[in-house]
Amino acid sequence: MLILKETCIHPKTGKPYIQSCSGGRDNSVQGLQKGFTHVFVVGFDTKEDRDYYALEDPVHLEFVNWSDSVAADVYAIDFVDGEFV
Repeated sequence: MLILKETCIHPKTGKPYIQSCSGGRDNSVQGLQKGFTHVFVVGFDTKEDRDYYALEDPVHLEFVNWSDSVAADVYAIDFVDGEFV
């Protein structure tokens, strides 16, 4: 997953377009994980870049197809930092 920051290429610029990508295994002591064991956060400059990544990027879509075979359940949540309303 983390390698996608380097391998997902913007169709117009020909350059990587993911601004940040981080993740890891859960280590919370709160017990609120609801069965989830790993989390990843991927950051983009624009909603358009996010939409391309989610719906069209062939490298990401190939990863999604592969991850379906190893992940029992996946949630995707999109947000704009600091936007609550």
